[in-house]
Amino acid sequence: MEEIKELQKGMNSILVELGKIQVVLEQFAAVPTQVAQTERNVLILEQNVLTLKGRLDTLEKEAAEKKTDKKWLIGLTLGSAALLWKIADFFVKVNQSL
Repeated sequence: MEEIKELQKGMNSILVELGKIQVVLEQFAAVPTQVAQTERNVLILEQNVLTLKGRLDTLEKEAAEKKTDKKWLIGLTLGSAALLWKIADFFVKVNQSL
């Protein structure tokens, strides 16, 4: 009887250890799925980063164009004012000579 109880204890401890091994194996079995999901997440993040970089480049170009537009408008305004000044000066000289 004592021998049977010892064998049952031994078998129970073996079953417990087998259960622990099974849990570890299940965790290892889930690793490829987790790696695949991580790879998909990395690809999605990479696409988002590329999209954001493209949008940032577009915004930088737009900002540069607006600066250029402002400079062009200022130059046009000053040039127009100078031209009007010369025309007004010309008419003043013509009127004085008459």
